[in-house]
Amino acid sequence: MSRPLNVDTALRRNLARRLKTVGAVFSFEQHPALASLCTCLGLEYEFGRPEYDRLSPYLNTDPSHSWDKEVFIEGGEIGLRLKRSDGQPLLPRHPDLRFILDASSLSAEGQLTQAVFFPRRIAETYRQKGFELVVVRDWILNTALSETTEDAVPYLSTNTWEIQTNIAATQAPMAVGKQLAFFGTHDIADHLLGADLEGFKKLAALHSRAVDVLQKEMEGPRRHSRPHLLVSYLAGVVLDDAVQPRWYGSQTHAYLLEQSLNRLADLPCRPGPLDLPEAFHTVMAAARGENTRELAGAFQEFTAAL
Repeated sequence: MSRPLNVDTALRRNLARRLKTVGAVFSFEQHPALASLCTCLGLEYEFGRPEYDRLSPYLNTDPSHSWDKEVFIEGGEIGLRLKRSDGQPLLPRHPDLRFILDASSLSAEGQLTQAVFFPRRIAETYRQKGFELVVVRDWILNTALSETTEDAVPYLSTNTWEIQTNIAATQAPMAVGKQLAFFGTHDIADHLLGADLEGFKKLAALHSRAVDVLQKEMEGPRRHSRPHLLVSYLAGVVLDDAVQPRWYGSQTHAYLLEQSLNRLADLPCRPGPLDLPEAFHTVMAAARGENTRELAGAFQEFTAAL
């Protein structure tokens, strides 16, 4: 028997205060109820918002489609239930959704009439695959738990907040620890679907080097230097890509991460606006397109614009 959880402003604010008492990155094993609630609220926030929703297409639904949403408690566990507002059934478009959606998502006739998530159970499933699913405190505080929609960080787009906070310094240790963030649709669609430990580890040596270099080079005045923050941000975006199944072991990503880490050591240290040069998008397009011929030139163009 399930009962709905009243997700009101008071609950969100209490949750935000509670999050400030835990570590910057925490697992479902450490805080099962807290992590589950964060993930349910993160998914609830993103479904039906085209600027965030990466998972609806895997359920054969347009990201702008409206959903009926309910966060609930059942058997002592926090879950999320989603149904299309028009009542139409869902159509799974990736085999790994069987690891994500609870069996109660199916009707008695075997139709996928709803999407039911129990985050703690999903975390346990992926633990058996060799991964640790985690919540990154500041990432959810600045998205699903932000005070207003206008304040939420649009993390699927380039943004100043991620540059200022030097996200690579969080992502590199997570990659070394085989940790995957789990509180949004991007995390499921781009990281969990198709996740495979052997593929994930193909660039493990570079993940470890990134931790060492970022700890050494992003200290003191360099922590506020425009060239350092922009190159570190590039490294962070590459790190996020490289632990997505479609880019496991990508040699263009490996090259770009290596070059970014090398460049951090000899950049000039100076303040400045954190706007990204257009060459950032060019170099990422070359890496994602496995375009080795254009990649070196695009990276040089990027660093020259710093």
